[in-house]
This record gives sequence, structure tokens and C-alpha cells, in this order.
Amino acid sequence: MMDIRTYLSQGKPLLFDGAMGTYFAAHPGRAEERCERANLTRPEEILRIHRAYLQAGCRAIKTNTFAISGDLSDGNDETACDIVNAACHLARQAAQPYGAYVFADLGPAPRDHSRARQICTRRRRSGFWNRG
Repeated sequence: MMDIRTYLSQGKPLLFDGAMGTYFAAHPGRAEERCERANLTRPEEILRIHRAYLQAGCRAIKTNTFAISGDLSDGNDETACDIVNAACHLARQAAQPYGAYVFADLGPAPRDHSRARQICTRRRRSGFWNRG
């Protein structure tokens, strides 16, 4: 796969996937389920969603981890780590046959407590850096 900086220097558009949570929630019975947890409970479904975006022409997909901050701010580090690991694995698995890029998807940190926000931000970065 071409280095991302080289790709971008060519002036080509880099099309990303869309709202994973919205796509996931559109399936019957999924409106109340957090799509980030589906990395563990419904991995084939997450792979299908990633692949649908890639088949539609995306050259980059994001890990299914936008709302991972909720687990981290609640102190569920082990669960969050499992979700991040599964999300990275699934995104890479889907992207590989297409030669697509994978990016970490980090939503906002909690607003209710500044210390929790700082801890959460450090934990999120650490989780993705450790995963590579």
C-alpha cells in the first residue's frame, strides 16, 4: 500500500466511510445497541458494513470506536481495550483486500469532569498507540 503522505501529495481525493453508528442502528433491533460493542458481539456485521463502504468506493475507513470514551470514563479499561483491539483488527481485515487506509476514530471525551476528560484522552491515545 502506498504511504498516505504520498497518496495525498498526488492530489487525489481520499474518500472515507460514513457514520458507522447510523448504518448499524438502521438494522432492525439495533437502535438501542452501541455499535462499538458490536466489534465483540457481532464482528461479521461490522465487517459487512466496512466492506459495503469499501465496495462503494471508499479508500479509507475508520475503526468502529467513536464512542469508546464512555467505557473509559466509566473505568471499563479492559472492555475498552478489547473493543479497540477488535475494531482495529476488523477494520484492517476489511481494508486489506482493497488496499484501503485505516484511521482511528475517536469521539469527544466526557464533558462532565475535567479530570475524567484528561484521563480518558490519555487512555484513548494509549489504546490506539499500543494497537498500532
